[in-house]
Amino acid sequence: MHFISVAEECGLITPLGTWVLIQACHQQAQWRDSGFGDIALSVNLSAPQLRDPELLNTLRRAIADNGISPAKIELELTESLLMEDVGSTIDLLHAIKSLGISLSVDDFGTGYSSLNYLHRFPIDKLKIDQSFIRDADRGRSAALRQRSCAGRNAAGIGVGGERNRSPF
Repeated sequence: MHFISVAEECGLITPLGTWVLIQACHQQAQWRDSGFGDIALSVNLSAPQLRDPELLNTLRRAIADNGISPAKIELELTESLLMEDVGSTIDLLHAIKSLGISLSVDDFGTGYSSLNYLHRFPIDKLKIDQSFIRDADRGRSAALRQRSCAGRNAAGIGVGGERNRSPF
């Protein structure tokens, strides 16, 4: 994570995030062209990236230049990112969804949003933070997990647990 904080401090996180998004789409096209099919991919967006006025154009260009299906792209956002400038964020997320891209909230449960508040966002999937999953079968964690899943499923939003990620 030190790399990310340095990139943010230096103002490089947006161009770096743009590069990652374009490269991910290019790699997806290479896998497809090599006979592996349309492999779904997820890309995390940073707060500066989400505020970048060129984000929609970057997404359109990456999809068109690589001839990939936007339905196979998922953009991951943190719940705290959703809560910044809510009105503009909702409009932008609807614009992203109109391209056919799916949206997920990563690390849900670590921020300050509520399940009730999330219904305003065009989210396809919640990825519940592993701190809720770790003790999933015990006491309060189990009750919270069940309520989260039931509420989101009723709203048509997929729910999943966060897996351990290992650095490469």
